[in-house]
Amino acid sequence: MKALFYFILTIVFLGSCASSTTEAGVAKESLSKYAVGFHLYEHNDSMEVLIGDKHFVYAKSVKNTFVISSSTQLTFLKEMGCFSDIIGLFDANIYSDSLLLDGLKKGKILSFKNAASPDWEALSAHSKSIVLGYKHFPLHEKTVENLNLNVVPINEYMEEHPLGKAEWIKVIGVLSGKYAAADSIFKTIEAKYNAVKSTAKQNGVKVMAGEYYDGYWSVPGSSSYVALMIRDAGGEYLVKNISQSTLQMNKESFAELLKSAQYWRKLTPMDWQAKVLSKEEVRLQFDVYPTQMKGILYCDVNKTAYFEKALLHPDEELQDLITELNGGEGKIFYRLIKVD
Repeated sequence: MKALFYFILTIVFLGSCASSTTEAGVAKESLSKYAVGFHLYEHNDSMEVLIGDKHFVYAKSVKNTFVISSSTQLTFLKEMGCFSDIIGLFDANIYSDSLLLDGLKKGKILSFKNAASPDWEALSAHSKSIVLGYKHFPLHEKTVENLNLNVVPINEYMEEHPLGKAEWIKVIGVLSGKYAAADSIFKTIEAKYNAVKSTAKQNGVKVMAGEYYDGYWSVPGSSSYVALMIRDAGGEYLVKNISQSTLQMNKESFAELLKSAQYWRKLTPMDWQAKVLSKEEVRLQFDVYPTQMKGILYCDVNKTAYFEKALLHPDEELQDLITELNGGEGKIFYRLIKVD
């Protein structure tokens, strides 16, 4: 009992530090390699996860069921062979997976309504299941505490490195008692990504990215996922020395940068049929005139299920970008709309 007390005391002291200490006092390095949103440690019979100020320890042989709150969580669980362990979900309207929707229709998967105003009574009946949430998850924290619900935040969307996003599968591996399998899956993803990255030629093709929303252009910063992808594809991202992941620009500032771009990476659920746009058509549609632009690297996020598929296949997204920055046609996520 005394040994257990000192072990728990050690964990509380460590908080969200990047190293853990075994009961024998030996420091261990986190098993997270690219992700910055979690730290992971392996002990003799257990796995330990630190996510922000949250601390979780699970036996290696644990078997859990899950309530999900996002389509990317579904992607992770399906990849781990854990689809049958999903017993419920929030916000059913955000999913398009046919297997999941069929489970809902047949009552094999429960709908707990909206995360912001859930069916607390139904949820409390499944308090032994793990609720997969995310940072700023809208479930009322006091009620969660009173009902003794187990909520684990899955924050892969906040990672800026493509492999950091994919690495969250290790957390799912811990929660499902399949860490070794998750680690193996991740190593395969890592090897594929780095193999594709090694084929990129640093040609310095100038690329801009950004979407218009609510009166401003929302633009990825220079340390963002988008910027890293473009650099790994051999291009030069035109936003420099901006540490935040996203910034807002007025149309004049955005247009000034876009004037120098040869390509514009555009990610939006908008069905463009055109294979070629004139510079004047670009100006009319987007209120910016692309002086040097050769083409738009366009991805329809709905038709390609981009957020779900690219999560575990960043190599395919990178390959598309490499191909298009060298004048070819993407095959998986992007298509090239030429600007003439």
